[in-house]
Amino acid sequence: MLRRRFGALAESEDPIDDLVCVVDVFREFVRENPVLAEVMFSRPFADFEPGRDEIAAGGSVREFIVGRVSRCVEAGLLSGDPTDIAHALVALAQGLASQERAGWLGSSPASMNRRWGWPCPPCSTD
Repeated sequence: MLRRRFGALAESEDPIDDLVCVVDVFREFVRENPVLAEVMFSRPFADFEPGRDEIAAGGSVREFIVGRVSRCVEAGLLSGDPTDIAHALVALAQGLASQERAGWLGSSPASMNRRWGWPCPPCSTD
């Protein structure tokens, strides 16, 4: 489901704006699917082992995010290993999403958005 949402994002001339849009879509997804996000990112069930389809879906999400980070690195806008940067970016987004769900990012939409670094560029879809 998350990968399908990423797939709807158009690729623009600005790799940073495109990467910011990925984080925005991630945030929307977690806000709209908190229980699913919990299962996806924290494995709350000790006996849960993802199957072949779930592993493939997770891989496609990772590849998409690493691809968007790679564009930024290739354009000289970010420096470092794209996979490492993608891990840090997803960790930051997951942490902010968890804090937002717990009510720790503030009491108003303005304060929550400010802590996410928004407003962000408008994200276009195909």
